[in-house]
Parts: sequence; structure tokens; C-alpha cells
Amino acid sequence: MVEDRYFVIERPGEKGRIKLGPEAKYWAEQNGMTVLRWRDTCSRKILATNTARKRTMVLKYSDRPQLRYGDQSISDSWRSRFPADALPISQAPSQVIFAIEANGQGHLAHYRGGAYRKLTWQRDHKTRAASLREDGTTVHNPVMFTMPRRG
Repeated sequence: MVEDRYFVIERPGEKGRIKLGPEAKYWAEQNGMTVLRWRDTCSRKILATNTARKRTMVLKYSDRPQLRYGDQSISDSWRSRFPADALPISQAPSQVIFAIEANGQGHLAHYRGGAYRKLTWQRDHKTRAASLREDGTTVHNPVMFTMPRRG
């Protein structure tokens, strides 16, 4: 038995057994417990946590391969979905912007009524002039924005 440890696991598993070190025996005597009672109490806790750790395994499945090539870092992979000049939506001005959703899709939008409303170019039937109008839908999860470019 190694002297610097409180216990040694002699037989792992649910019906396992541990052997207490001298410090654990001294602690049991100081607190008015018998060594057998202290060993049983410790063995239930220690062996239960050890067997639980061995049984528990988390598997995560994904529909996309989780590969990195070269020096590509994980923190930069999400940036590839957005334009280089994109800023967080929290910094968006109160004018027409190009709102970009988390999946990378972008829409012309403006903030009104607590949400970013999509805008589309619509032609007036009488004058044939085009104007920017709401189409009745919202940008569901805008995370980034850019200023719209002319042309």
C-alpha cells in the first residue's frame, strides 16, 4: 500500500473493497467511528463514483464532419459564414441594414416594432417607380449586419 494515500482499491466494482491507509484510520478513531464502519462508508462512496465514471460515456453525433485541415482554428470557422466587414447586430444603427442570420443568409431589413423586418424592392403599378417596402416577414435570428452596398 502507498503510504501517502488514504485508501487503496483492492477490488473494483459494485461489490468492491478498499483498504484504508493509516491517516484514514486515525481520522475514524478521532471522530468516534469504528474502522469497519468508516471503511464501509468510504467504500460505498468511492466505488460508486469509480463505477459511475467507468459506465458513463457521452457520444455526440453530428450531420457534418468535424475535421480541421492545416492551421484552421475552431474559433475562426464561424467567421467564414459572414462577410469580412460584418459587425454584431447589437451595434446596428437605426437605418436600413443588411441583416445576416446565424446560418449566413442575409436580408435587407430595418428595426421596427421590436424586430428586424425584411425589406424588398417593390414597383409601383401606376408610376413604375421602385421603392423599398416591408414584405411582412421578419429576420428570425439576426446575429451580424453590414451596411447595404449600392449597385
